[in-house]
Amino acid sequence: MYVYHGSVHNFDIAKPSLTFRGHLNKSGKIIQDYEGISLHATPYKWIAMSYMADKKINFTHRGKMYTFGKGVDVRAKNKDFYNKVVTIHGKRSLEYSLEKLYGKGGYLYTFDAKHFKHVKGLGENEVMSLEEQKPLKKQFIKDPVKMMEREGVKFVFNDLTKK
Repeated sequence: MYVYHGSVHNFDIAKPSLTFRGHLNKSGKIIQDYEGISLHATPYKWIAMSYMADKKINFTHRGKMYTFGKGVDVRAKNKDFYNKVVTIHGKRSLEYSLEKLYGKGGYLYTFDAKHFKHVKGLGENEVMSLEEQKPLKKQFIKDPVKMMEREGVKFVFNDLTKK
């Protein structure tokens, strides 16, 4: 069995890094679910491909700094998860924001699942390892959006400038 990791970065060894997982409670306070130095993966290629987004693309609107981003609920077990929805946070349009996030392409890494485990605080659809891992396979995806659409992913757009 395999697990997958997606990244805009090209590497030969995947290294654990500081990771924080949390959620907002009803009053809007962040509740910490997990924090540790770990390497994360998922058994689902479409989720891994969503992580090929470039996390460092910013823009200014009315004097305030924003970051293009994506959201995937890895915590959901059944509700909405199988709908394969990725929320895109950006400006102008979905297409413009997808190009900003995924226009450079990305890498899909395949690992042996036996080196990963699920721990309390992680989403139902993610696993982690505490050790460096050498991918069994590394594939460059020139157009992650097209690949996600082939996997059945639907994109929802959140225009950050409309708030």
